[in-house]
Amino acid sequence: QQIVAWLLEGDVSIQYQVWRDLLGVDNKELQDKIEMEGWGYNFLSKQHPNGQWGDDFYQPKWISTHYTLLDLRNLCLSPNNDVIQKSIDLILQNEKALDGGIRLGPSTAQRSDVCVNGMFLNYASYFKTPENKLSCIVDSILGEIMNDGGFNCRTSRSGATHSSLHTTISVLEGFTEFQKAK
Repeated sequence: QQIVAWLLEGDVSIQYQVWRDLLGVDNKELQDKIEMEGWGYNFLSKQHPNGQWGDDFYQPKWISTHYTLLDLRNLCLSPNNDVIQKSIDLILQNEKALDGGIRLGPSTAQRSDVCVNGMFLNYASYFKTPENKLSCIVDSILGEIMNDGGFNCRTSRSGATHSSLHTTISVLEGFTEFQKAK
């Protein structure tokens, strides 16, 4: 009980997840506060007028649009957030690789990164992107299955011969969220 009480003193996103996951109460009013205070608000306030965070979709890596959207998803920002939905639409319009996935930058127009596609599918599905807009991402991911049944982002870059735990988990999280959104 002391740990739960301590967690309930934390950021509003932590409070929401404690109520939902540990106490069994899905408090939507508390979830709606995530965009108005704490970490969620701080992340949202850093968005540039062009709809990006950082310099671009994947630059610089850890403060990029991609990782900010993943963080906002993990903070449990309301899935109905219009700002996020517009940002995802911009990505789908501007960041497609020739293989149907999401490219990491201008120099990667041919192939996408399966790890990034898994993470993108995770947050895009969570934020209620219509299934028909995500089918090319799903197809791109499915085209990357390795012989051992997993995935590895290094397959297209350095010829990996076995799956990566990190990439496979990212893909599974993406597919899980995609299935929940159906």
